[in-house]
Amino acid sequence: MTSLVDILPDFASLNVVASSSPAISDADLETERLEAFENGYKAGWDDAAKAHIDETQRINGTLAQNLMDLSFTRAEVHAQTMKALVPVFRQLTDVLLPEMARGALTGHIVQELERYAQQAIDEAIEIRVAPDAAEQTRAAIPETSGLAVSVVADTRLSEGQADLRIADRELQIDLPDALADVRSLIAGFEHEAMKEVADG
Repeated sequence: MTSLVDILPDFASLNVVASSSPAISDADLETERLEAFENGYKAGWDDAAKAHIDETQRINGTLAQNLMDLSFTRAEVHAQTMKALVPVFRQLTDVLLPEMARGALTGHIVQELERYAQQAIDEAIEIRVAPDAAEQTRAAIPETSGLAVSVVADTRLSEGQADLRIADRELQIDLPDALADVRSLIAGFEHEAMKEVADG
């Protein structure tokens, strides 16, 4: 059997050629190791700091985008709410308030009669209303009131209007005019709301 010595060359017999580079002392080798460690540590620290800054910027960017989305969503909801309220207000002023005014006219007349009755018990009271409201007004005045009240249908008056006359005093009730004021207020609100929606 052949041994390894027969196959592989023996390097021990070769003369070692002296190196042209000076030998490094242990102190220099330790200094070089410390510098390499410091450079590696600094590079790692710099990488970690850069990664932290990048992550912070990414989080801030995401937060800013989410806040913008939220702001846009809030403005969108506000705009939709305002658009939804406009028809409600129109229904209120075009349907509900006129219906309420029709019913309120006689109650308002009776209230004013009671106030005037305390001041002028012996004087005749004349109530002028639109022809369509005359019967309802007559029915609303109690017969036992003891007042001399006459209800006159006046074609010059429209629905929701009434004139109360007691001696030399006259009081005009104009519910359509009051409704027009309410409509004007709501139209102003509607205009401002739509302007606010348009401006964002």
